[in-house]
Amino acid sequence: MRLLTRFFLVLILLAGGILIAGTAFLQFADLTAYNESIEKVVSRAIGRKVEINGSIKVNIFPSPEIILNEVSLANANWSTEPIMAKMGHLNASIGFLSVFSDMIIVKHIGLNDVSILLEQNDQQTGNWVMGKANDAKDAQSEALRVEEDADMETDDTGVRVDLPVMVELADLRNITVTMRTPGFTDQVYHIDALGLQPDKSGDIIVESTGVLLGNKMSLKGKITSLESVYDLGAVTLELKTALGDADVTGNLTTSRLETLTDLKSDIHVTVKDIQKALGKVGIQIPISGPFKADINVVGTEKGMDVAIKADLDGIHAKADATIIDVHLQDANLKLQVKDIARILKAAEIDVPLTGPLSADAKVHVKENTYHVDVESKVEGITTTAKGSMNGNNWALNAKVLPLKRLGELFDLKGITSDALELSTKITMENANDITIQQLQATVGKNSLSAQGRINPEKKSNLSVTIKSPDLSTLSRSLPKINFDAEADTQYSKKKVVVSDLAVVFDKSDLKGDFSMVKGGKNDIIANLTSKILDLRPFTQSAEPDHGTTEGLPDNTPTEMDGQPEPVSGSPYVFTKTPLPLEAVQKIEADVKIELGHFYYGDVKITDVAIDAAIHDGNANTKIRFTSANKGHAAIQLDLTTQGNQAVIDTLISLSDFRLNVLDTEDGISKSEVPPISVSVELKTKGASPRELASVANGRVLVTQGPGKISTGLLERFSGDIIGQLVGALNPFVKKEPFTQWECTVISIDIVDGFADIKGLLAQGEKVLILGGGDIDLKTERLNIEFNTKPRSGIGITADMFVTPFIKIIGTLAKPRMGLNKKGTLLTGGAAVATAGLSVLVTTALNRATAEKDHCEKILEVAGEHIQPPF
Repeated sequence: MRLLTRFFLVLILLAGGILIAGTAFLQFADLTAYNESIEKVVSRAIGRKVEINGSIKVNIFPSPEIILNEVSLANANWSTEPIMAKMGHLNASIGFLSVFSDMIIVKHIGLNDVSILLEQNDQQTGNWVMGKANDAKDAQSEALRVEEDADMETDDTGVRVDLPVMVELADLRNITVTMRTPGFTDQVYHIDALGLQPDKSGDIIVESTGVLLGNKMSLKGKITSLESVYDLGAVTLELKTALGDADVTGNLTTSRLETLTDLKSDIHVTVKDIQKALGKVGIQIPISGPFKADINVVGTEKGMDVAIKADLDGIHAKADATIIDVHLQDANLKLQVKDIARILKAAEIDVPLTGPLSADAKVHVKENTYHVDVESKVEGITTTAKGSMNGNNWALNAKVLPLKRLGELFDLKGITSDALELSTKITMENANDITIQQLQATVGKNSLSAQGRINPEKKSNLSVTIKSPDLSTLSRSLPKINFDAEADTQYSKKKVVVSDLAVVFDKSDLKGDFSMVKGGKNDIIANLTSKILDLRPFTQSAEPDHGTTEGLPDNTPTEMDGQPEPVSGSPYVFTKTPLPLEAVQKIEADVKIELGHFYYGDVKITDVAIDAAIHDGNANTKIRFTSANKGHAAIQLDLTTQGNQAVIDTLISLSDFRLNVLDTEDGISKSEVPPISVSVELKTKGASPRELASVANGRVLVTQGPGKISTGLLERFSGDIIGQLVGALNPFVKKEPFTQWECTVISIDIVDGFADIKGLLAQGEKVLILGGGDIDLKTERLNIEFNTKPRSGIGITADMFVTPFIKIIGTLAKPRMGLNKKGTLLTGGAAVATAGLSVLVTTALNRATAEKDHCEKILEVAGEHIQPPF
């Protein structure tokens, strides 16, 4: 037994000797010689190279202390800088006995000359992530386990505070932290000095100076007292901070730091100019002026109650919330704005809202689901919204009432007073990946619904359906018809596709698809078909604006041939604006449209086929259709771009068209409407409409067969100058419901921008009109004369024609009507033809015997119509 006792005694002595020797070695030895070995061990452990270029020293007595100098940590391979962190000097000591307690006491920590770069890449990976992948997973699993354990050990008495480390004395100097994110300006935080030390009374004094995001920063604080913090007992915190033009003062008190019992906190924030302050950190807001905020926190048995008040430039906000276990439980928010127009104007938002705005919001959290109710009122418009969020799942129901008031703000008259209601359910994986499970907007019985997925970074797809049993219930300006539409849409950065498009309204239908591939040249393909496309419900007939159609007033001044009066505004119809040829050169397109029957206003055509192609800067368009009486039309337009110039070759062939094809007027049947044929051949080249007109070459031929023309129809289609001209040439136009015409022939030759009206004859039952003249498209000056004579008939005499010799002078932009040298000025004011003169048709024929039939003779002179181009 004595031998065994002696053995253990010797063993204890040897162990104690080894411990004393090791302690003495650490206390007195210089570890700098082992830098390389320590670097390898640490680098292998964290997976990132560590370099120690300075000394290492460890002290054991009187308190454990470590001293490091000149240490650097390598950055991630993808980072923009090779070094993530550099440290000039670190010395830290801890209380020896605190190592064995729940709170480690740091007796002193000194840190100097530190620079740290915290950076994220495009995949939002941080350079602070180190170690092997398995280590990261293990660390994540451990973190989740610790979090679960913490949730299981909640204390019913309230929030508990755990202080594992207590620092008694700190001295930090010249510390810089840079945060770098792709696409954003670096954010730099710099601490000149930060000190923490107790004063004579035992209170902890905190002081710091530095620069935060370009703003000078200072902080002064006091924590009472050091012994109370040790015991987690009663503590008072007083804080005063200055950051640029912002001042923050506050205090916090609790009778028991461990449980935050009787917690009370008041924080006051004042900013001289909020716009200037936020501008320094890269946040731009349209509102300037002083900002004030008061934050009050009170501890309760369940958690904390937080109340916030803020004022800024006519905006008053108030919020109160309940926080339990560091989680929001309930919140109420109120917002009042004196004049919303001021804020919208400052933000350059063009929405015509004025007056006060009020908004109330309530937030309630139950079983990890956030419920939000919002109501706002402005300009007589009430908006309500109820929503919920659970993880990635969002739901929202909103209502705007009345829609009529909202329409009035944008000068939209006749909008319904019904509410606009919105209901949606979505799953948001992230900001760039949203799945729309349900989206429905309704106004009365009108609805729009959509489903699909939105992902701007990859591919989005939506199925959209619109249903309206009566469009007039949306607005009185819309027709009383049904409207249904549906389509599937796909969208990505490179391609837009609309497929399975189906639109039905009234008796009309439209089907087809559309696609556009975006790139250096946009590639567009469209195919649309319709059995019946009737746009008449959407067209509104306007009252015609007619000029004088009577004879010459006695007191009008005389105007002879010569230069027209000066005109105001633009002197040209064909402007010098460059042609938008760049758009044609950037597009590759194939568009096909087929319509069985097409109605618009007083126009009815059938068998419409449009085939347009744009390739390599060249556009080719073919259009064909037939009229109700089987008249045929074929139009071919070829456009070739050469730099900034366009070469245009146009052929138009219309045969046997009858204008009044929709109904009968004034007893005129469809068979009595005169047929019209038109031939146009035109070639030109230029960089602007003016250049195109100035060098145009071609031929225009218009012929009309026998039939009746309704006076009402003529009034609808004639403009000011034409109304005056027709009334002056034909005195019967106002006295009879229709005019019986036997033929009309208009022949124009265009050579190098000079339009020579070679022949004009309009032969009616009671009147014969002859004419001629020219139009210089370079200057747009008009020189057209008309010669009118009565034809034989009962009660028709020559003196019924007050103005047999009429002319049109001026320019296309400002045409004027008068008499030739044998007469006087017909009207004093200038009359403007909205689309240029549509009746630039005359022939320089002398006054002839009106009783004869001149139709066949003028047709022989005018020549034949061109053959259809296809």
